[in-house]
Amino acid sequence: MLDDQGRLFGKINIIDLGLILLLAALLVLVPYRLLTRTPQSTAPAQTVEVTLLVEAVRPEVAQAVTRTRTIYLGQGRLPLEVTSAEVVPRRFNALTATGETRLGQDLVTTNVLLRARGPGYLTPPNVTVGGERTGIGARVVVRSLIQVDALVLNLREA
Repeated sequence: MLDDQGRLFGKINIIDLGLILLLAALLVLVPYRLLTRTPQSTAPAQTVEVTLLVEAVRPEVAQAVTRTRTIYLGQGRLPLEVTSAEVVPRRFNALTATGETRLGQDLVTTNVLLRARGPGYLTPPNVTVGGERTGIGARVVVRSLIQVDALVLNLREA
């Protein structure tokens, strides 16, 4: 495979081959990154209200979430002010012994409904809230003193 001069199959030096592959990768990746970069909006940020559902958390975590006044979404660096936080029961369909479906309530975990507002843009496809790109139905990480996963239920201009 390599001869005594370090050539691959007697044709090309292995170091030269590595450099050629590195240059080819750069020639492909640099234009790709430049062409797919999301342009920054020049319009001023508007105030956006986001409704989040934090699902299936223990009561202690739910209480900590409701006491939070400022949150950050994902890797976003702009704070969102929590306007309301409500603990709501976690419900599920349960099958009884007779085969009927009944609505049951989870006794171990609960849900938290959060509403927060902060800077953002609601112009598709670049919907951002608090510096994090998101959309209705997206899963996001909510950060403050605690960190929980949440589902985006609604986005609207405040």
